[in-house]
Amino acid sequence: MSAELAERIPANAQDLLNHMSGYLGCNHEIHCILGFEENIDFALLNKAVALLFTAEPILSCRLIENQDTCYWVRRADLKQLESCSLLETQDVESEMRKFINVPVDSYQDPLLQVKLLRSGQGDRLCIKINHACCDAGGLKECVALLASLYNKLLEEPGYIPVPNRSGQRGYNQIFEQIDVVEAKKAWEAYRPERDSWSFPMESAQNMESEYAVKKIGRAHWRQIYEYARSRGVTVNDILLTACYRAMFTLVRPEPDKPMSFLVTVDLRRYVPGHKAGAICNLSGLVIPAISRILGESFEDTLGKVAEAMNTLKASIPGLHTAIVSEIYSRIGAAAVLDWLRSEDAELCSPIFSNIGVISNEPLNFGKVKAKEGYMIGPAMAAPASLLAISTYNEEMTLSMAFYEPAISKSLVECFFEQVVREIPVEG
Repeated sequence: MSAELAERIPANAQDLLNHMSGYLGCNHEIHCILGFEENIDFALLNKAVALLFTAEPILSCRLIENQDTCYWVRRADLKQLESCSLLETQDVESEMRKFINVPVDSYQDPLLQVKLLRSGQGDRLCIKINHACCDAGGLKECVALLASLYNKLLEEPGYIPVPNRSGQRGYNQIFEQIDVVEAKKAWEAYRPERDSWSFPMESAQNMESEYAVKKIGRAHWRQIYEYARSRGVTVNDILLTACYRAMFTLVRPEPDKPMSFLVTVDLRRYVPGHKAGAICNLSGLVIPAISRILGESFEDTLGKVAEAMNTLKASIPGLHTAIVSEIYSRIGAAAVLDWLRSEDAELCSPIFSNIGVISNEPLNFGKVKAKEGYMIGPAMAAPASLLAISTYNEEMTLSMAFYEPAISKSLVECFFEQVVREIPVEG
């Protein structure tokens, strides 16, 4: 067996689909931002990042496209690439924006990049990962592992982790946990609505990547949580309802016409311990459809959204996506790209992705604790769009990455403001 063959890691179905989306305008980059009021040790951080590549071998690879099959192969030039850097600046926001918006070369750049921005107010840690190797759930695991490695190096400077070479990355780890009869019911029950709207576009040109964020403070978040609990629904139901109503205001679709959102599902829920075998993509979709009713109250819309989501949750949510992705991954890269291109349409239902809590415990780098944290999903070429929601330290953040001038930042910010206004509690 050749050395290269020994270093190969099979690309799973979602790896391939996410990689191919890059040909259609998606920048397939996910970011996690952590804010500190003090400085962390950059030299130690740099070592921890290097060990992260060792601990999870997929991060040290590049994807090789092949007509019949695609696979990951370990890079020989990883030490020559800058995966972790430090910049001292008084304009943290501007430098962060550059880091997030800079175009990434999927074939040359490392899958994981870390930039530490330092100012007189503390540090901001910016982590970028290629969506081809993992989803937001995988990035959360990377962030936790990075903090763990940093802390381990404080205790044991010569520490080297055991590489995770045997952990499963594909959908098999889900299929192994699901009864065939239940899977058949889930497949037969899946009847998604077709794309019926898209986030408003102001141009057909997807030129420059940009992003916008909106934070919901701790007091407001707690009120939303209590409101959801008092109504017997989830915070996710509340947020999805607010997004529906905000889109109704922006788009004004015909009354009584079902309008769909693509809602992401973390399929790790089906894996023991809710943790995948390795850093990977393990996401699915469900597609609720809700009609706009003139004069309808928030609570009435909430009732419909909660009912729709409960119905979808009863049929192994996200499984259909996994099965379809697995089928398409077996027909080869060229055929998958042809399929994705055939899906081009004037309308593309928005993606609603509640990433959830970044970490249940404070993320500590030594004695320095991350005070804030949020995630930003990939920039989607319009008419596609993706709203990401993440929570850390009881602070919630709405974010959207997009391309201008097709979608304007001012409109995204107006959308965020409308989403928050729709929720009938004030922080």
